Amino acid sequence: MVDRAFAYAISAMQPKSAQRAQPSLPDYRVRVEARSLDGLAGQLSGLASDAGHGRLWAVADAPAELLALNTDGQVLSRHPLDGFDGVSGIASLGDDRLLLVEKGRHTLVVMPAPQAPDEILRRHGRQALRLELPNSDQAVEGIGYDRAGDRLFVVQGHAPSHLYEVRGLRAGLEGRAEVQLIDRAAWIGDKFVARDFAAVKYDARTGHVLLLSNASRLILELDDQGRFVAYQPLAAGFAGLHETIPQAVAMSMDDERNLYVASTANRFYAFEPD
Repeated sequence: MVDRAFAYAISAMQPKSAQRAQPSLPDYRVRVEARSLDGLAGQLSGLASDAGHGRLWAVADAPAELLALNTDGQVLSRHPLDGFDGVSGIASLGDDRLLLVEKGRHTLVVMPAPQAPDEILRRHGRQALRLELPNSDQAVEGIGYDRAGDRLFVVQGHAPSHLYEVRGLRAGLEGRAEVQLIDRAAWIGDKFVARDFAAVKYDARTGHVLLLSNASRLILELDDQGRFVAYQPLAAGFAGLHETIPQAVAMSMDDERNLYVASTANRFYAFEPD
């Protein structure tokens, strides 16, 4: 668990230029804490911001389901995912298209955003791409998409996790070219504060990568060279949290840098820049 002495220690690692950046990850305050998403049979496993519509997309597993949420964590609609196997992450590709990942198959599937409130989303016939990851026996935990650069960041496995960058995603999905897989182990290999990552997101405003560690109960921010920039503890007393987030499993960020986190027991958290 993150305690204050530990937090002060890793704060000293933060470059002065990052400390002047506004807003940075430590400058958050919780707005919604531990809202329960009642009625779900499965466990939330991924979050993605849908900036064009002011909402969030969430995926749950066992049974596989897509949910539309408002930014307070209230469920707007629910959509069964037919034919999917172990959905563990979601990203918005823009233009009302969603990218889902099947954790065991290491397969990316493109789906149109649902238009009807109870629309069933079927996997059959959808555009898909299997990632040839070196650690084939480890599950994919989360994905984060850089739309401008057409890059996908992939977190795989636990203790330690693996981080990959996939370049040329659109061409790969369309079958026009092979994707380029880059191992970003060097970005996380020296981050002693966290080795166990459950989710990854790309922040288009800064070009930084955010990594969620459920074991260390924090979010790390890395720059485009993999250097440590900032962190956000998810423990009680930080960002106004009354209680520690027990086991964070998913996160997302919108265009205003509002931060959203989901935990086990299907609890929802929203943070805003302080």
